[in-house]
Amino acid sequence: MAYNIHSKEAYVDALEEIKYIDVKEPSNTLCKALCYPKHSINCCMERLNALREMGVVSIVSYGLKSIGELNVLDIGYSSIILLVVLMDGSLAVAKILRTDSRRQNLRGECSILEIVSDNGISPKLIGCNSDVIVLEYVDGTILGKLLEGHAYLYRIKDILKAAIYKAFLLDSLGVDHGELSRPYKHILVSPRGVFIIDYESASTRRKPSNVTSLISGLILRKNKLASNLKSMLRLSYKEEYELKSLLREYKKKPGYDVLIEILSCIKLL
Repeated sequence: MAYNIHSKEAYVDALEEIKYIDVKEPSNTLCKALCYPKHSINCCMERLNALREMGVVSIVSYGLKSIGELNVLDIGYSSIILLVVLMDGSLAVAKILRTDSRRQNLRGECSILEIVSDNGISPKLIGCNSDVIVLEYVDGTILGKLLEGHAYLYRIKDILKAAIYKAFLLDSLGVDHGELSRPYKHILVSPRGVFIIDYESASTRRKPSNVTSLISGLILRKNKLASNLKSMLRLSYKEEYELKSLLREYKKKPGYDVLIEILSCIKLL
């Protein structure tokens, strides 16, 4: 779910000269977006009603992509992402199921978000049903973009430690994210903290492997970002070998004691 906005405050007043569309009544512009790519009045009314019940008062025409006259934050294979305004004036993000999606509904993702949101792992869940998910908007930067910049080492260490701890919470809750082996776009870093986002592939039916997937993706993969991160942390070949051994141990028997050893090994403690 790509929704970086970089407004100073997550409130509607921070966005100037932007078009807002009221959700009280259906319009051609709204219906095209809410029921993309094949819209109907029934579909539009159902989704408008759902948004209103979740506290949405308007949709913001904002983003680098567009559907008709409405700018949107993202258009994915199974859903579109909109910026919306809630009754208290705060911004939120709405994920809307595409009408041609292979996914039957968003209920599975919704149930998982209820778990992780309550534990502060993801942005706060505001409401959801089979076709719509509304989450609080968190102004932040995905980890990949942060690592491409010139972030200070101490900041990177704090971010990594927070992300790994939240991955440990996911393991403890029995939720497998499913995409943390490619972590750079799934970790959102903000002044409010670090969040794990995008639960489209998440499951409670698989054995969780969030810590091992995340650390493998961050440090052990053969790519430029992982290589740069290893260099920043000054990990030796010996420490990398030890890390692999600790990850195997954690995979067999996940636990806080092994997690501490892992964090120490990669110099985050």
